[in-house]
Amino acid sequence: MPRAVPRRVAAMALGCMDALPHAGAVITLLTLTGLNRTSLPHALELTLLKTAVVFAMIALYYAAGFV
Repeated sequence: MPRAVPRRVAAMALGCMDALPHAGAVITLLTLTGLNRTSLPHALELTLLKTAVVFAMIALYYAAGFV
């Protein structure tokens, strides 16, 4: 197994925390796009989706015996 696979999964998992409402990236994105707090539920949906995909990838790697 390539050594980069667990590192990529870990990087994706760490990126899930960037979409919290108080994170600088979200505040900057909302400011640059001219959106307001009504778009936060959409950011939450994307965060949950990304977290679920990373969890599924980790579960798949563990089930296959790669990690």
